[in-house]
Order: sequence, then structure tokens, then C-alpha cells
Amino acid sequence: MRIAVMGAGGVGGCLGARLLQAGANVTLVARGEHLEAMQRKGLRLKQANGHFTVPVKATDDPCEVGPVDLVLLAVKTYQIPEAARAMDPMIGPKTQIVTLQNGVDSADGLAESFGPDRVLPGTSYTIASIESPGVIKQQSKTARIIFGRADGQITPEAEAVQDCLTPAIDAELTGDIASVLWSKFLLTAPGNAINASSRFPITQFINTNEGRNLLVGAMEEVAAVGLAAGMNIDPEAIPKGIKFMESLPEDQRMSMLDDIEAGRPLELEAQVGAVVRIGRRVNVPTPINDTLYALLLPHKDGAPPQA
Repeated sequence: MRIAVMGAGGVGGCLGARLLQAGANVTLVARGEHLEAMQRKGLRLKQANGHFTVPVKATDDPCEVGPVDLVLLAVKTYQIPEAARAMDPMIGPKTQIVTLQNGVDSADGLAESFGPDRVLPGTSYTIASIESPGVIKQQSKTARIIFGRADGQITPEAEAVQDCLTPAIDAELTGDIASVLWSKFLLTAPGNAINASSRFPITQFINTNEGRNLLVGAMEEVAAVGLAAGMNIDPEAIPKGIKFMESLPEDQRMSMLDDIEAGRPLELEAQVGAVVRIGRRVNVPTPINDTLYALLLPHKDGAPPQA
């Protein structure tokens, strides 16, 4: 199976490196200094139990890749429209697209562009970042993704994707991807917003009663929105989410905090913005998430360029 990783940054680069180490036929699509470093020296993945470097096929031009069997889409949510246009030359008659974005509706536009039979909405539980050009640091113990068709069907094409990925990645095919996405969204949407608004590691923020109550209140709003939208929400999702937060290193930061401090655009509309938007659609008030959205909205497009 020919695989293209569209957006070989932190998560995409980590998954790509692991697939390459396992002998998969992978091409990485990336940009800038990171791309140049990979082309010169290969891609280095640093893990807790060791490091390795793999030679890569890497480009910034999907036309050079041509049609593939599988695209792992690992760009930011606000980059999806541009990525969808760019990756068109890689989409063949039977290409499957696994999305790895945050949020609960990030795959909708891709399904409209390429058809629902091609798109496998998914999510990543892999924590990884670019340490330096050509070098990815994997912080999570495993590289895990969950994906599935929006209609819940388990098709031979989706099973073939899982079979292709599992030698290198903990890849799970599910018949209820919507519930999986909402379970993660319940924590990451308010968690990212609080982390970025407070400019403080989320694991330390919840050490105070006030901080914990704010996160729990925001999560309760997300759960109410999800239930009103017809989703299956685990009654224990909130305590499980808090327990997960407590298990993280005390200096753990979420991606939106890194983005806002670096002056990068924020995945605001796909995360807390989606809570507000869907909440209004299903007539559920979301006052805490409304406030978080308003606080972050001026930073949505990143810092203006320096004169």
C-alpha cells in the first residue's frame, strides 16, 4: 500500500517515521526547513526508549507523489481547505483518507470534496512535536490513532487501512467514530481553551478548586451539547478526563498554548468555537465556553507580522 503523510510535522512525522521503520512505502509532504532537513539527513524520531533515523521520500509538491492508496492527513484544522486542494493529485480511484485533526466536524468538508466513501474521520492520541528541523520528539508512550467511517460501516477498504498501519502504529478501526471524537473533544476543546487563555500548564491549573471547577463546568457544557446533538456520551467521561489530566506531567502544555505563545494561528473554530456553534444549533447554552471563545478570538489568526 502506498501511503502519503500530508503534513509531516509533529504527529504526522512521528507516524511517518514509525511506518518507514516498519518498511512501509511512505512519502512525506512537508514544507520549509523541516522538509529540507529531512531531504538532506532523513527523519529522526526521538522516543523515551531510544532514537532512530530513517531515510525518507519527502516533497512539498503532491504532484510529485501521484495517486496513493492511503493519505494520512495531519495538518491543522484551519489548513484543511488548502490541503484538500493541494492533495488532489494524490487521490486515485480507491484512495482512502484518514483525518487526524482535532474537533468533531473537521472531516465534513473533506467528505464533501472527495466523497464520504473515501474519508475515514479519525483522531490521534499521539503526542509529538518538531524538536528541530528533521527531528521529531515523541512524548507519548505509544503512537495511537482511532478511525472509522462516518456511517459506521466496517468496509474491506477500511480494514485494509488498519492492516497496513498496525505493524507500526496502534491503529483501531471503530464502528462509532462519532462517539470517539466527542469523548476526546469533551476534554480537549475546553482544556485547550483554558490552557491558552490562562497561559499556564493545564495540569497545574486544575490543582486549585477554582481551576478544576472551571474545567469541569466547561466539560459539562460540552457533554450537554453532545447529548442534545444525539451523541453517545459516556456518563463517566468527565471524571475519566480529569483523571487523565492528573496523570500527565505537572508541566504538561496543550497545543493551543504553544500556538498562542508562538504567535501561530489557533484551531479555535474547530475546538471551543465548535462547542459554541453546535450549542447554539441545538439550543444548549454554553456560557463558560462562550467566554473562553471571546477571550481567544483576537488571537485566532496569530500574531501580526513584525514591521
